[in-house]
Amino acid sequence: MRTTNVLVVMLGLTACVTGGGEVIGRPGAGPAAGAGQPSRDEIRRLDDERAACGARLLASSEMRALSPRLSGGGGDDARPTPIEAAQMDRLHHDYLRPCQEIELEIAGRTHPSLPPLYNEAASKSDAVIARLVRREITWSEYGRATFAIRQDLNARLRAAKATLGLPTLNQLDRPGSR
Repeated sequence: MRTTNVLVVMLGLTACVTGGGEVIGRPGAGPAAGAGQPSRDEIRRLDDERAACGARLLASSEMRALSPRLSGGGGDDARPTPIEAAQMDRLHHDYLRPCQEIELEIAGRTHPSLPPLYNEAASKSDAVIARLVRREITWSEYGRATFAIRQDLNARLRAAKATLGLPTLNQLDRPGSR
């Protein structure tokens, strides 16, 4: 259960947009329009990067400190303390953003139409995180909002896969899975 909740949080933090609305990601990482699926070696490398990034996030002192709040299963009606808000801000910027960049690169290499889906979800996620860090919402509200963002993104990814006839989403609709 803890892993599932942590993964929901990780996705909710899939913000690929900085506060100023600038897309983050490796320049030139996306394929040219009409490019084929990435090679198995590319996906394996990116999947290994994704796994390593997730491991760093889970091992971080911020994640360890926030884990009871993030794995509360949606029943935590408390707002973050000032210390928790600062930890969440660091977790977002220091650990989640690098993971987001990897997800964005995987999306772009899977198909050039997928990064905009991530960026839209990211904008929503960034707004929810900002509200949590400003202590405007509870942990429970944060959990519900990030879960809804993930569900919407997954549905849109599956629709894109079907519409585009993609053979795979390279696990983009299942964060944290290998």
